[in-house]
Amino acid sequence: MKKLIYFFALLGIVSMASCSGKSNNASTTEVVMVTDSLVPDTATIAVYEGILPGADVAGIQYVLELGQTANGDSVYQLSMTYLGANKGKDTTFIQEGQWGIIKNGKISPKSSSIFQLNDSAGVVFNFLDMNDSIIMLGQDMKLPQSKLNYSLKKK
Repeated sequence: MKKLIYFFALLGIVSMASCSGKSNNASTTEVVMVTDSLVPDTATIAVYEGILPGADVAGIQYVLELGQTANGDSVYQLSMTYLGANKGKDTTFIQEGQWGIIKNGKISPKSSSIFQLNDSAGVVFNFLDMNDSIIMLGQDMKLPQSKLNYSLKKK
């Protein structure tokens, strides 16, 4: 009798595994999580979004959510969707971590601030605050020299 129960349990596990491996052709987005475990009790402070240029893709759709936890930690979630990256399918990476504000005196306008995003792997993003939008800065903390759009609009 025990062997029969084990057999049906094994059969159930195998059938669930085979069903989970089937792909849904209707879906066009693959999601890859790169996460520091954003705390669920987070109040949203601001959300920015836009499509920035990408080297080998049609563009990268950014959605940046800045938040604050109940204990005062500043946390963020950055979703980057590479449009048409994987054989025509979009691929999304989600990064989470902490953010802070750097007062700026070198980039015009002088009174602006920089949002600096940091994750546990050491990846840093810098965005110049322009009130209703933010502009992605280079690793050298300078504005892009390109005429392409590197700004995200506040929602």
